[in-house]
Amino acid sequence: MLAHDELEDAGVYEFAYAEDGDQQRYWSEGSFYLNWGAQENSIASLAPYILKVLPEFEPYGANKVTIDQWERIRALAASDPERDPTLDDFFISVERWLENGNGGAGYFWIFGP
Repeated sequence: MLAHDELEDAGVYEFAYAEDGDQQRYWSEGSFYLNWGAQENSIASLAPYILKVLPEFEPYGANKVTIDQWERIRALAASDPERDPTLDDFFISVERWLENGNGGAGYFWIFGP
C-alpha cells in the first residue's frame, strides 16, 4: 500500500473513500494506492478474488465496492492456501483505513489506472 505522498507514477489503483468517489475526486489525500504489476502488494494478488465477486470489475475505470462484497473478497482470499501471504496484512490495513475515514458508508471505490 502506498500513501498519496509516496506515489511515483500514475500506474496504480486507488482505493478511495465513498465520498471521494461520489464527487469523482481522484488522487485524494485520504486514498491509498496499490501497484498494478505482479509484485507483492499489487492489484494482481487481489484480482482472482475480486473477479469472482465482481465479474464486471472495470480494470481501467471506477468500481463501487460494497462492504459486503469486500468481505466476500476477503473470505475467498483467506480460504485460499496458495494466496499471497501479504494479503493478510493488506486486508487488515483496508479495514483500519475504512474505519478511520469512510464515515460509516456501506461502500468505497477502486479506481483503475
